[in-house]
Parts: sequence; structure tokens; C-alpha cells
Amino acid sequence: MAHKYFFISIVLSLLAFNILLADDNKKLHSFENGIKVDGYLNEAVWKKATRITNFYTFQPIEGKPAGERTALLLGYDTNNLYVAIICFYDDPKKIRASITKRDNIFDDDFVILYLDTFDDAKNAYQLAFNPYGIQADGIYTEHGTEDFNPDFIYESYGRIFQKGYIVEARIPFSSLNFPNKNVMNWRFGCLRRTQYLNHDVVWPKMTRFSTEWVSQLGRLSDIRSIRINRPIDFLPEFSYSRSDALDPNNHLSNNLSQGNFGAGIKYGITSSLNADLTYNPDFSQVEADPNKIDVNIRSPLYFKEKRPFFLEGTEIFQTPIEAVYTRQIVDPIAGIKLSGRIGDYSVGLLSAVDEYRKSNAFLSTLPVNTDTLTKYYGNKNAYNNILRFKHNIFDNSVIGALITDREFGDSYNRVYGMDGRFSIDKNNVFNGQVLFSQTRAIGTKKYATDRALYANYYSGSKWVNAQFVFQDYGPDFRMENGFISRTDILDGGIREAGTQIWRDFLWQKGFLQFYRPYLYLNTIYDYKGINQQRNVSFSNSFRNQTNTGLDLSFYYSTERFSGKEFSKKNYAVSIWNHTLEWLNPRIYYFSGDAIYYSYANPFLGHSDFYSIKLNLKPTSVFRLYFSYKVYRFKGFSGGYDYGLQQIIPRLRVDWQIGRYLSLRMIDEMVFVKYNAGSQRSSLTPDILLSYTPSPGTVLYMGYRDLRKQTDGYKQGWGLKDYRINQRGFFFKLSYLFRVNR
Repeated sequence: MAHKYFFISIVLSLLAFNILLADDNKKLHSFENGIKVDGYLNEAVWKKATRITNFYTFQPIEGKPAGERTALLLGYDTNNLYVAIICFYDDPKKIRASITKRDNIFDDDFVILYLDTFDDAKNAYQLAFNPYGIQADGIYTEHGTEDFNPDFIYESYGRIFQKGYIVEARIPFSSLNFPNKNVMNWRFGCLRRTQYLNHDVVWPKMTRFSTEWVSQLGRLSDIRSIRINRPIDFLPEFSYSRSDALDPNNHLSNNLSQGNFGAGIKYGITSSLNADLTYNPDFSQVEADPNKIDVNIRSPLYFKEKRPFFLEGTEIFQTPIEAVYTRQIVDPIAGIKLSGRIGDYSVGLLSAVDEYRKSNAFLSTLPVNTDTLTKYYGNKNAYNNILRFKHNIFDNSVIGALITDREFGDSYNRVYGMDGRFSIDKNNVFNGQVLFSQTRAIGTKKYATDRALYANYYSGSKWVNAQFVFQDYGPDFRMENGFISRTDILDGGIREAGTQIWRDFLWQKGFLQFYRPYLYLNTIYDYKGINQQRNVSFSNSFRNQTNTGLDLSFYYSTERFSGKEFSKKNYAVSIWNHTLEWLNPRIYYFSGDAIYYSYANPFLGHSDFYSIKLNLKPTSVFRLYFSYKVYRFKGFSGGYDYGLQQIIPRLRVDWQIGRYLSLRMIDEMVFVKYNAGSQRSSLTPDILLSYTPSPGTVLYMGYRDLRKQTDGYKQGWGLKDYRINQRGFFFKLSYLFRVNR
């Protein structure tokens, strides 16, 4: 009972605390003692906390005093930052909250903290919490991206009470990078999302019509006497897997069983610079990439990086041209990474030894005799090295240098260059990059050099937003540690210019909250001056108070393929709804002209693509994700029917048994049929039991198999005509030991 009255007194004092300074600079108060992270705020130190209650609306209308009451309490000692967030509701029954996995909270109500510990408006930690204190975290890069893949170690707990919810958190300074100074000022901000209202509120007052975000944050001042000794993280891991496959007698037999020991070490060299080493890591993807439509396409598919070793310091390696795409390092034996700050310089060094390139899976894809390649390259590893520097200049601008190198036998690819981001003012920013490559191709003695250029100018305001982009890739430019989306026309060189213009119309009251008309134009030429592609698109986006979105788009383009030019018209409709907590549907439909991408006989046909997604949440611990993707192409040429279709239904069931224990089941089918007569179909059940109490400390047990359609086969889980061709069992255990120095 005493705890209850103590809490009420704190709440009343917060509500009465309207005499706070109205500026965006708050002195961060120190605590003599720590707290218990339980969501009750019953420690006396919270009375001395830095208090923020003057939140402002941000979405749909910005800059007005927030109607939803929010109180934020902050304090620190030598080892930790302490945070408490109290979110009040007029009707607490409308709180949206679930017990779910880390980083999977954004269908709930949530709060995000932004923390720029270097006070230079370049990057900010993002630490988010739902009402139960489930975490989502990552890095926000100014003028760049939000990346919620990195994970940091900290404690949080949340609970729902009669007037809202409370989240309490302890964030160790050992999990953050910051400058080695006696007294520091940090940029800080907070955003609260209330789903049923479709509202966001923020502190400090911020605008969405700026090219900058981190520079708008407020400041926590007078931070002193922080412990700067960095811990040593040691991460041993063990994994075991067994793979069965059909033998010549069509029986499943043990094809491969193996155990694997690996280890990783993270060493804090300074308060702002870390070294990571990994040896014999288990980089198997527990969260498998969902299948994408891969028929009748001419550009490579793109998949996001998920592996923890490569996510450390990822913001440092970002450049306007994606010259660092670590998914190109497929099967590393060992790696070392150095990332962080040295003075005003951001530094990144990544070196990895990769086994993948000597495998038949890779060598068989090359246009050279496989036996010859295996003889000269089958016993060699690929060596990848990436070096990155960035330096802060002027006010909120940066210049950088990049060198990448891949050595594989007598072949190599080396890329080097400069880039910069120049903030002209809060509404205008310019990005540019120039790269040069030197390449010796695999299996040949061909040596080539070339260059790539990139320029991007963005201007944003409440009246109009515009972006102008120019890219130029030489015919012999290669980037084997990066990603180029248009490799299909790279041999002829690429010169691309584009612009996009849009305006946001916003309303606080009424049925419609948001409307955006959007125009996009671009053109691509090769180095001979021949137009390869032109695109014109116009779209209209609507959002209303029922949390429903509607996008209507029209596309007109001309595209050259295999020496022929085609004109295409296409239409797209997308609609989604988040009105209900337990059901989130999303439908996307794209239709119109399409090219049949055959170098021997390309022609213009018709295609339809639609995607249906349903997210169901019948309880706070149980979720179902269903998606159904269909691509169909119709077309006749020379009297032949070249029609085809690809269908990918996918069902995922997540059961969060406890805060850290979960069971995930996925069943996905890939069906491809050609009207000429051939077809293929596969079914992939996948079961995973996970225990993940903290980043690095995990226990996984799983089963996965591959079932292929086999006429007349009637065994196996009641699925007619699907026979198990492969199956696998796997187990992984890792534990993070943190040693404080």
C-alpha cells in the first residue's frame, strides 16, 4: 500500500510540474543509488530525477501541446542511465500491448528514446519499449536510415496500471559509445506512438518538414564522472546439425552430422572504439529469408543483413552507393572488425576470410568451365577487407573515404573513393560519392578499371519536397563487396537521372488525416547514348482517422531489352488497415504490361501481381502471419504460349510462451507453373524453439525439411504428392560473458 501512495505522489508531482523550463536543454541529475527495474518507481531517487512533461504533437499535426499526457524521468550514476516513462490514457482499455519477441513491437503502442552521445547530430541510438517493456533497438543515421537490426544490452520492464502504462529501464554505459570527456552534453529526444488514435507526440518540439532529425533533438547537459572502462565480451557458441537426404534407393539417410565450436570477442579499446573478433562462427540464418518472386526478373534480389557480427558499427560503413553489402561475405571462417570514433573521425575496418567462393555452389554459376575453375580455385578462400573513414566538418556535414578489396586466387576486385554529405541548411542537403574500381575477373587474365559517380540533392519543407538523383556506372565498374541493382545493363554502362516531387497535406480533425500526391520521373542511358529505360509514375496516398491507408499509382515506362524497346503501362493499388488491434490486413495489386525476359525472344505480354497479408493477434502472446503472393504472366509469341505463374503462400505462427521463450512455426510453399507444360512445387515446414534472454545469449532448437512434389507419392503429414527430399535438425547454444575492467 505504501508503494501505491508513493507512486501516486510522484504522478501528482509530475502533473504539477508545469513550471519546467520551456527550452530543450535539460540538466541530467545524478542518482546516489540505483533502482530496481520493476515498473513501480518506488525508489526515493526518482524524486530527484530530471523531469520532462511538455510533449508536443507530431503526427498528424505537429507543434501543438500534446493532448496525451506523458511524463519522462531521467537520471544517472557512474555506470548507468535510468529512464522511466509514464504514458496516460483517457481510456486505458485501448492500450495496445503484447508479449512478443525483441524488435517486434511496432504494432503495439510504444515509446522511442533517441540518444546522440557524441552531440554531433550524425547518429543516434534508438531504444524503444512497448507497454510491457519489450525492447526494440537500433541506430538512426542522419539523412540516412533507421536500422533496428543491431541489439544492445540493457534492462527494461513495463506494466499497465489504471491510468496508462509505465516503463522503467536501466541502460549501462558499457553498452553505449561516447567521447572520453569529463563533462558531456548528449542530444536526446522521445517519441510516443498511440495506435488507436494514430497519433505521435514528441519531446522536444520537432518538425517532419526538415531534412534533419538528430539535430532537432534536445540536450541532456552536465553529464560527468561516468565510468569509461570498457568491458570485454566473450561469446562462445556451440551448434550441432544433422542433414538427411534421399539416397539412390530413394530412402532418407544421414547425409551429414556435424558439431561446430566457435567464439567471438568484443573488446572496448576506448569509450568510443570497439574491436570485434570471430572465429568459426555459426552464421546459419535462424530467421530464414522469406521467398521472393524470382521468375521473369532481370535484376538481382536484395536481402537485409541479419548476422550480429556484421551489424556492429553498421552506420559507419554506409555510403550513398551501397559499396558495402556484407551479405556478399557468405560463409566466413573468421573475421575482425574495428568500429567507432577516434576524435572527430569515425573509423571502420572489416576483414573476413570466406569459404563460399571455392564451393561448387558458387563456381558452377560462372560462365567458365567448372572443372577448370575447381582445379585452380577449389582449394582457395576469398579474403575480404574494407576500410572506412568519416570526418565531421562544418555544421552537421561529413566527408568520408572508403577502400574495399576482395582477393580470390589470382582474381581480385578493389574499390576506393570519397563521399560527402553537406547540410546546406535544415531544409536542404546534398550527398555525393565517387568510386574507382580495379578488377581481374575469375578464370581469366582480363584486367579492367572504371569509375562510378553519385549525386543527390534533397529539399524539404511544409510546402513541397523534392529530390534529384544522378548516377553513373562505367561499363567495367565492378563492386564485389557491394550491391548494384542494375547489373543486367552494367556492361553497357549506366547513366541515370531522376527526380521525385511530393507534398504532404495534414488535418487534425475530420475523416481524412493525410494526403500525399507524388510524382516520379527517371531515365537511364548507356554509354552509347541509347535509352535503356524511362519511367513516369504518379501516386496518391491517403490516411484517415480509422488508421486505414490507401495508395493509388499509375506507371508509364519504356524499357529496352535484348535490343528491343517496349512501352508499358501499369497500375497499382495498396490498402491496409490498423483499426483493430487483433487484425491488420494489407492488400497490394499491380497489373499491366510486362516484358518476357528472354534474350532469344523477348516480347510484350501482360502480368498481374498481388500480395495479401494478414496479421492476426488473438491474444497478447499468440500471433499468426499469413501472406499469399501470386505472379502471373500471359503472352503468346510465334504461336507458343509463354504464360507462367508463381504462387507463394506462407503461414507463420508465433507463440511467446514467456518473455524470453518462444515457439515459431513456418510453412511455406513455392509453386511455379509454365503453360508450356512444366511445373515445380516445394513445401518447407520450419519449427524453431528459442530462448533469448539477452543479445548474445541464446538457445535454439529447430527442424526444417524440403518437400518436393512427386506424382503418386501419398505419405507424409497427410500432404498428397509431397515427398521429403531433405530434412535437418539443428541446435545452437551461445552465452555472453561480460567482464568489467
